[in-house]
Amino acid sequence: MKSVIKSFCILMNKCLLNRKMLLTGLCVANIASIAQSYTLVLLPKVIAGNLEELDRLVQWLLIFSGLLICFYVVRSICTNIVDFQFSRLRFAMFREVNNKKMEIP
Repeated sequence: MKSVIKSFCILMNKCLLNRKMLLTGLCVANIASIAQSYTLVLLPKVIAGNLEELDRLVQWLLIFSGLLICFYVVRSICTNIVDFQFSRLRFAMFREVNNKKMEIP
């Protein structure tokens, strides 16, 4: 268990020192996901409140559709950035381990 905690601490230190984009992407992707979920929760209330006024309902549906698309695009971009940065971090750590292995007599 100690080795797992130690490995996690090393990974987090590497992220904080070298890959700030990784942590930023994770935070933004999670915020976009939460906003998308919140928008989907509000949608039925807006639909029920505007059933009598068709023009207003269409406007709200267009606004909510635009928001959902924006949140989805932001989340997708951030997820791709996080995947790329995590791969770079993983390969950098492999390179460090291999370099240490090469120094062993």
